Amino acid sequence: MSNQSPEASATAQLTAQLTGVGPPTQAAYGGQYYPPHLQFMTPQNYTYPGYQSTPQYPVTPQTPTENQSQTPQWAKSLIEDIKSIKLSVAKMDEIEKFLNKLNMKVEWLEQNVKSIEARTKEIESSSQFMNNELEDTRQKIKSTDTEIKNINKHHKELEEKIQNIKLQADENEQKTNDLEARSMRENVLFYGCPEVLNENCEGTVKSIISEKLRIVENITLDRVHRLGKPSNGKCRPIVAKFHYYQQRELVRTTAITKTNDLKSTGLGIGIQQTKAEAGKEHSIQP
Repeated sequence: MSNQSPEASATAQLTAQLTGVGPPTQAAYGGQYYPPHLQFMTPQNYTYPGYQSTPQYPVTPQTPTENQSQTPQWAKSLIEDIKSIKLSVAKMDEIEKFLNKLNMKVEWLEQNVKSIEARTKEIESSSQFMNNELEDTRQKIKSTDTEIKNINKHHKELEEKIQNIKLQADENEQKTNDLEARSMRENVLFYGCPEVLNENCEGTVKSIISEKLRIVENITLDRVHRLGKPSNGKCRPIVAKFHYYQQRELVRTTAITKTNDLKSTGLGIGIQQTKAEAGKEHSIQP
């Protein structure tokens, strides 16, 4: 006889049918199955070796009724629970598949994140290098700006010095021109006088004064000589420095009155001018 109750045995058999997994093999239940309320009301026949007993009450064969052939409520509930478990297991399988896919996506995302982190590090390294280069460039620009400012400062100083030098040069030129003009104040130029070897320039000048200008006054000359270097086929003018300015003016004014007579003989008389004065007169002429 089995130690399991009829309800436990029926539950195990029903579970085995639904799940396909049965309990360990056990001996079949030897007695007649009755519903719980009838089981306790109807005596069962037990046979022991060497002893035969007769039932105290007559045994009436029981025929299953409609209510007895129906599945008990607890079995229905158990079946529903098992179905619910199967559905839950199926859902758990789907959830497991979804979780596997999710894990694969998470692994893929982790790989992408690692790749992005590596690229980010490279970009940060490149950015740091560019920042260092930019900072060096800024320092160089600042240094260059400082040098340019110093150069501009020196340039302004040089311009001021050059301007002062120009002003001083102009002043010196004016002084030189004034001194040169003063030194030439008593000079007169005689043009068209033929050149000969070992000539007496002073005698030639006095001859022109007495013969061409008809001046009988005794003229005193300090220096008389040819002007410039000798050249072939060209007569150099003679410059004569008068000792007295009045005599120089007498010769100059008389020469102006006798310009035509002098030109007819190829001669010319004029005052000596500085280069600055000669340039001014040349620029004034149309």
